[in-house]
Amino acid sequence: MRRHDLDLLSFVSGVLFAGLGVVFALKATGTITLDVGAVVPLVFIVIGVAILASVITSMMRSVPEPLPVPTDPVEPPEPPRL
Repeated sequence: MRRHDLDLLSFVSGVLFAGLGVVFALKATGTITLDVGAVVPLVFIVIGVAILASVITSMMRSVPEPLPVPTDPVEPPEPPRL
């Protein structure tokens, strides 16, 4: 299988939703108490940070490398003869 770059947004979203599933399962069994009003803003904050990180890393990858500087001196072209 061919290796590929890490898709940060997909990874964070998957971890976030898996974590939410665990938290809600623990709440349903009565193991923890949870204020649902605090969960929704936290989900949006985490997704927003993941989107920002994904955009910044993609912008950093798309910056072209600078052209190499020639080591030999370049002579100016000769003027045309009339």
